[in-house]
Amino acid sequence: MKRLLLPALLTLPLLAQGSLFQEDTALPPSLGVHLQVGIPQNAADRDLNQHIGYGVTLCYPWHLGGRHLLRPNLEYNQYRISSQAAPPWTTGTGHSLAFHSWKLGMDYVLYQEPWVYRGPYVLVGVGLQHSEVNYPVQSGTQQTLMSHQSSLTSPWAGAGFGYQFTSDIGLELRYSVAAYRAEKGQPLTSYTLTEPIRREGHFIHLILALRAPF
Repeated sequence: MKRLLLPALLTLPLLAQGSLFQEDTALPPSLGVHLQVGIPQNAADRDLNQHIGYGVTLCYPWHLGGRHLLRPNLEYNQYRISSQAAPPWTTGTGHSLAFHSWKLGMDYVLYQEPWVYRGPYVLVGVGLQHSEVNYPVQSGTQQTLMSHQSSLTSPWAGAGFGYQFTSDIGLELRYSVAAYRAEKGQPLTSYTLTEPIRREGHFIHLILALRAPF
């Protein structure tokens, strides 16, 4: 019995290095940077006068093991909007406003294979978004312009899919919904103090997902 026990003890370190005890490869600590183009849909498309927006996201990919990944994230987007009388490509600061949004959220990412550096994946996300527009309005004396901020914080939800080309580069397409503040019956470029409402905004984002290990 002792003769059999000794060889078994000696072979345990070798077994630990083999496939018997081998776990899935873990994603090393890293910082994700996403560069994105936003395309508003439906009411948001009319409010933003068919303007596309640009944004950036910082996230921390947290590998849960196997095919599963969580991504806590902080996202910023900006849409430069001209008045309804001006064409969408107008960029003059005297005829345009800016729609800003900040989002704090969490994405769940599911890869097709338990190797998180390659291949297709799907994602769903939830979060909280703060959006605002700053309007120039006349002061009480009607002689100077003042800035009035119209803002709203609301739940955010999104879903999409992507493809991981290399360990550090991926491409995503995402659809998201979040409310923003507007004036009833008025586009965002018109501030008339009628009745503030929550207007539901739908957006498509094309995202270049980059990752840098620590």
